[in-house]
Amino acid sequence: MQYITKSGKEVVINFADFESADELKTQIELELLKVNINIGDLFSGNIITSETVNTIKNAILILDSSKDIKRLIFKCLERSRYNNVKITPDLFKLDMEAIAEYNTIKVNCVIENLRPFFLYQWQQLTDILSQVQDTLKLQKGQDQKLDS
Repeated sequence: MQYITKSGKEVVINFADFESADELKTQIELELLKVNINIGDLFSGNIITSETVNTIKNAILILDSSKDIKRLIFKCLERSRYNNVKITPDLFKLDMEAIAEYNTIKVNCVIENLRPFFLYQWQQLTDILSQVQDTLKLQKGQDQKLDS
C-alpha cells in the first residue's frame, strides 16, 4: 500500500511476513473477545442505540490501547517507510507531521497485513452476514406478530 499524506509525505506500507501478520491478527481477535459485541444489533436495521455506540467505542479503545497490538504493529511496519525513513517508534518522537499520521499509519498497517487472511473469505462473510440479517428481519417480524 502506497499513499501520500495530507502533508505531502509518501508512505509505503508493505506486508510484513506471515508469522508477524498472523500474530497481529490473533492478538486483535483476543482483544476483541473482551468486548461483548452483539452482531444482531449491528445488522438488525434498528436505530443505533447508545449501547451499540458504547460497544463500538469500547472495541476501538481496547484495540488502540493494547500494548501488545502496538508492539505487533511496529513489528509489521519494519519493512515500511514514511518519506523514505523506516517506520519505528522513534519516527514519532519529534516529527509532528508523522505524529499527525500515526493513527492512519496504524490502521493502514492492520489493513495491509490482515487483508490476505480474508481475501477469499470476504464474499463468504458477506453472504453469511446477509443471511444473518435476513434471519434477524424474519425473527423481528415474527416477534411483532406475537406482540400484536
